[in-house]
Amino acid sequence: MERLLIPKERLKLLEKDPKLIGKVSKLCSCKIGIEDEGIEISGEPFGEFSAKNILFAFGRGFDIDTACELYNDDFYFSLIDLDQYFNRRIGD
Repeated sequence: MERLLIPKERLKLLEKDPKLIGKVSKLCSCKIGIEDEGIEISGEPFGEFSAKNILFAFGRGFDIDTACELYNDDFYFSLIDLDQYFNRRIGD
């Protein structure tokens, strides 16, 4: 079982439209539930891994169709912390 935290505004979008969760659940062959604190994913290891990546990308602003491309081995998502590459923070 995997648990994933995403921003509340993105979580609300998933709650409003159950088709979004259904699409990811069907694609990854796993169960996905929305909790107060985030998302719970259960299924086979590869399905959980794929669903977590898809929902993580969705939580960071990608639309669900684009995020579902991560199920394909030709795509991957990497979050980059720009503070690691610049000496000062924006606004400093």
